[in-house]
Amino acid sequence: MIDEKLFSKGMYCPRCFYREAGTRLVPEGFHSPGIEHLLDEYFSGMERLDRDAVEDWMTLSTDSFKGEGSFRRGVYRWKDHVVHLDVCLSQTKNKRSSICLLESKRVKKHVFWELAYQQYVMERLGLKLERSYVLYFNKHYRKHGRINPHELLILADVSEEVAEFVTLIADQLERMNRILVGPEPGLALASYEDKDIACSLQSDCYHFAPDHPATLHAISPAKLVKMDRAGYRRIREVPNHMLSTKGRIQKRALIQKQPYLEKKAIEKKLAEIVGPVSALDFEAFSPMIPLFEGDGVHLPIVCQSSVAYEESGSARAVSYIYQGEADPRDGIMSALLRLMPPEGSILVYNQSFERARLRELEMRYPEHKAFLKSLQHRLVDLLPLFSSFLVYHPDQRGSTTLKSVAGAFLPGSYESASVKNGKMAQDLYERYREETDEEKRQGIISDLEIYGQWDAKVLIELYGVLKRLI
Repeated sequence: MIDEKLFSKGMYCPRCFYREAGTRLVPEGFHSPGIEHLLDEYFSGMERLDRDAVEDWMTLSTDSFKGEGSFRRGVYRWKDHVVHLDVCLSQTKNKRSSICLLESKRVKKHVFWELAYQQYVMERLGLKLERSYVLYFNKHYRKHGRINPHELLILADVSEEVAEFVTLIADQLERMNRILVGPEPGLALASYEDKDIACSLQSDCYHFAPDHPATLHAISPAKLVKMDRAGYRRIREVPNHMLSTKGRIQKRALIQKQPYLEKKAIEKKLAEIVGPVSALDFEAFSPMIPLFEGDGVHLPIVCQSSVAYEESGSARAVSYIYQGEADPRDGIMSALLRLMPPEGSILVYNQSFERARLRELEMRYPEHKAFLKSLQHRLVDLLPLFSSFLVYHPDQRGSTTLKSVAGAFLPGSYESASVKNGKMAQDLYERYREETDEEKRQGIISDLEIYGQWDAKVLIELYGVLKRLI
């Protein structure tokens, strides 16, 4: 079963397309309850189609399309191809248009492919769409009082752009059908030369050897394909003239089987750190629809703060997670006042995120401006040491994320964690806000607390590692 999203994936990643095709269900193409409610408000009074049985839903959708009124949530099927209409708009008699809501602040190329696929399938059913529109979120919108959907969403006519893609759909579907009837696609690198590629070579599909050129830091797909065609299957085989400065450091560390260190640079960085040393880590979620006064579209809202302390050569960590229904930043502000030590350096990893969140808190709570300013001045970012490859461990496999660095220098740091990264933490907190079962809610909080404590604690432990290395 191929719907718009799966078709779009098939344009860029044959392997992911093949794997998902057997599990795609109908009608998955619609939005979360919050987004659907927003559309209901935008198109106030418009009929919303819905049926328990999918076949009944499709029949109702077809009958409604052939009628004269506008409606929401239509589902259509031609052979093994399914499309979803967020809105079917009746502008004049016998002329119907589609309006698609994008959960995005801009219109990307893949949207034109999806809408072209939509038109193609509808035409096969004898249902013609005259125009194609998109609704996307206004990045400049700020919430003041009740949400105004007509200010939050921007309507754009993309009919001309979509028309250029419609004529290409038949050939693409033929190619995808060949993929589905054949064996699972292999890991062909050539297709990743396209800069619009949707998925990453670091995705779960790919399991490269630790010294494969694909693990080179910031390697471009085009350069990787060039190395592959030249027959280089290991980083140590790649000549230095094809490697960046960081790539040469990776190669050296792999050959010598030990970390690469710029000791003077590390000493200079560590000299900035004064005791008592602590560490700070924020987690945030980013709702598409602004929740609180002054918030914008998809802007981060801090919901968890974790603090670690250096004590007698070891690290101790505590984590606070907001568990109410109001603005989480109220609780975060109180937690910072309670948990942060009054002096000493505060270790972070990628300080731009923590600094930005502290500045937002400063604007929201001007009565605590001096305190929040002092926290910003005391931040010491460990990321530049690793992102500049002043220190690099061969087990990092080219990555400079905190998880990769900790996994290399502090083996086992995150192995037993149920939460693996910040994106997973964000998704988990959003699930917590929607969950009604109290036992499940507390399970989520427990997982997030452990993850946050580890994130903060690892910074203290990495500081200790760096001191020992020099």
